[in-house]
Amino acid sequence: MFRNYKFIFSFIFTLVFAAAVNAQNTESYVAANYGSDANTCTAISPCQTITKAVSVTNSKGKIVLTQNGVYVPAVIDKPLTVTAAEGINATIRTNNVGIDNLKISNLFVTDIVTIRNIHFVGVYSSGISSNSGYLSVDNCTFSGLAHGITKDGGRGLFVHNSTFRNNFRGIFVQYGTELIQVTIDSSIFEFNNTGFESVDFVRSTVSNSVFTSNEFRGIQVTSPIGMGSKGELFVDNCQINQNLLGIFVKGTGRGEEVVRLSRSNFIDNFQSGVKMTLATTVYSLGNNVFAGNASDVSGGVLTPLAAK
Repeated sequence: MFRNYKFIFSFIFTLVFAAAVNAQNTESYVAANYGSDANTCTAISPCQTITKAVSVTNSKGKIVLTQNGVYVPAVIDKPLTVTAAEGINATIRTNNVGIDNLKISNLFVTDIVTIRNIHFVGVYSSGISSNSGYLSVDNCTFSGLAHGITKDGGRGLFVHNSTFRNNFRGIFVQYGTELIQVTIDSSIFEFNNTGFESVDFVRSTVSNSVFTSNEFRGIQVTSPIGMGSKGELFVDNCQINQNLLGIFVKGTGRGEEVVRLSRSNFIDNFQSGVKMTLATTVYSLGNNVFAGNASDVSGGVLTPLAAK
């Protein structure tokens, strides 16, 4: 009997010990200056790096940046929310070419990573790069980067209330192995080479946003390479002003690119408000405004789109 009790006690102890070793945080805390990666990443014992926090946070958990300062780059390989706490000025910076500030990879197709309230600064790299799952970005700023956001795989990108300034591309999306859905709302793209660019099998909605003073294009969309495939862009209630080209719609000669415009202003663009190449179609609802452009439309004509 004693041996049985001893065996049961030993078994329970092993289970408890294993659970403790594998315990994860539902919410982890990171402090750039006073945290330590020897800590447990709790509110009273914050770690120093996002990398450590990722390793001890449950899938679908949250990582909170709790201190003003600069945080080092990290890789995220599970569905998480990473956010600066309210009132905190948190920056993720890289000084190394090709090192992305946040690299998101190895997600399942339905996984979502959410990034909120963070500044991204760097050199020739991406502020956020994602090649799988869904990415949601809220209230972030991106400056001095090759791409503010790169999405080159996965199913979706959602960007809200964010600013892209002085990057080569604000957002760059390229088809991976399946259609990518993109939503951009209430965001600003200024002083980039190109504000937003999509290539291949991408369907995007851009609304309530400003594209101004971009050196080359406010928006560029390029049709899919595959025969019979279609890329789409819907632009609603946007200000597209003082770029070299407001929107450039580029065909590959294979797939089709379709653009629909509604309630948007194209003002003082230095070459064209809208430029098209062959095998592209641009529909206009008729309530768009074109004024002060060197050419309102070039390379084709707008197709009227009736309201219903």
